[in-house]
Amino acid sequence: MKPGYKQTEVGVIPEEWQVKPLRAVLSKGRLGGNYANQDRETECPLMKMGNIARGYIDTAKVEYIASGVTPERQHKLTKGDVLFNTRNTLDLVGKVAIWRDELPLAYYNSNLMRLEFDPQQVCSNEYANAALNAAVPLLFCADSPPAPRVWRPSTRGICWACRSSRRPFPNNAPSRRR
Repeated sequence: MKPGYKQTEVGVIPEEWQVKPLRAVLSKGRLGGNYANQDRETECPLMKMGNIARGYIDTAKVEYIASGVTPERQHKLTKGDVLFNTRNTLDLVGKVAIWRDELPLAYYNSNLMRLEFDPQQVCSNEYANAALNAAVPLLFCADSPPAPRVWRPSTRGICWACRSSRRPFPNNAPSRRR
């Protein structure tokens, strides 16, 4: 291993970075509503786990909150919301997508969790979405530190590697392997 780097559960990272569980970089996680839904269109589209693709929302098949049901305001999607699939098979739990106002109005159901990140730990929701969907961990982020830099699933759950100082990045970064 090159000088200035260390082996961790998420892989090789610069010595000044820290590995943190996902919960350490979240300020809040909120499950959506448990709403009766239907295929027939109403004024309240409902995003469900089937709408979560790897990194984006798929609106090819949209279900709607049943007529006469008033959704809670806290479950309304806002541009930039990061949604995390909390249920289903191991292959599908953990799918993450970002809401980019694909529809003028939409809500999310109780199989999804809206992730809210600590702005001192995560540079943007767009970055978090990209990092959580990376097949190969992201090693560098152009935003200012201390932003998360590396993500990889581990036996302890999702972990981030974060810069712990404002020192410049080392020039001898290890090569990434697929």
